[in-house]
Amino acid sequence: MRIPEIHKLCLAVAAVGLCASIAAAGPTASKYKPNIGDFKIGVQSYSFRGHTFEEAVQKSRSFGLTYIEGYPGQRLSASMPDVSFGPGASPEALALAKKVLKNNGVKLYNFGVVGLPNNEAECRKVFDFAKEMGIQVITSEPEDAAWPIVERLTNEYKIKVAIHNHPKPSHYYDPLFTRNVLKGLNANIGACPDVGHWTRSGFDAVKSLTLVNGRIHAVHLKDLSKTNGGYEDAVLGEGVINLPGVFEELKRQKFDGVIALEFESGQPDPTAQVDACIKYLRKLLGGK
Repeated sequence: MRIPEIHKLCLAVAAVGLCASIAAAGPTASKYKPNIGDFKIGVQSYSFRGHTFEEAVQKSRSFGLTYIEGYPGQRLSASMPDVSFGPGASPEALALAKKVLKNNGVKLYNFGVVGLPNNEAECRKVFDFAKEMGIQVITSEPEDAAWPIVERLTNEYKIKVAIHNHPKPSHYYDPLFTRNVLKGLNANIGACPDVGHWTRSGFDAVKSLTLVNGRIHAVHLKDLSKTNGGYEDAVLGEGVINLPGVFEELKRQKFDGVIALEFESGQPDPTAQVDACIKYLRKLLGGK
């Protein structure tokens, strides 16, 4: 082999090594595994509602997480400052959202809480959006009369719907009510327990999880501390919710969906609190 050919070969090998190093150091690299312990953990982007969806994705990845739940109406990106992310967004906006997710190695697994009214055209907008973005679970509090439409669309699109539980006046505040609704619906429809809202409504989080046994498709995870006016969000492990019991029950039920951490206080930037929550989960669940 002539000397110039050896040089060319060495340069080629070096270039491959350099590209591999760059790829390993890119935004999709992480010292963390996708799960924390036995669970898929993500962030509800409403925690960062003072930021864009792009920033929320970047923050999720900075915590070592690979899942996120989006919510309707969040500003998409500084590059599209007047565009909101959600059903009805333009193809250009959806393309940017996909690029942001791919570049950060984050999966948009759940989306909500989004309305599902007694109007098929409006419901289809939500399902079309979910299909386009690869969303697995739509979290919602559908109108009572909308269930025949919603059930049919879950079968058609093969996308799950999970009933969320805001406090009153939402009648889904009561886990018994949700359980009774689920009895008459197919398995594509389940619950998205928000353990914080159950606590606000006077229910025990662990006991409430047993009421929707086997039908949990998503979870909104919070901890709460008592105040004179009721409750406010607390860093996980510093509040009143029995979080070890919550995870024990989810494990017993073999829950395999995404648990979305939602920290609604600490605005406009709860980064420090969310980081503390993730560290608590790694300690509690044994994740690295």
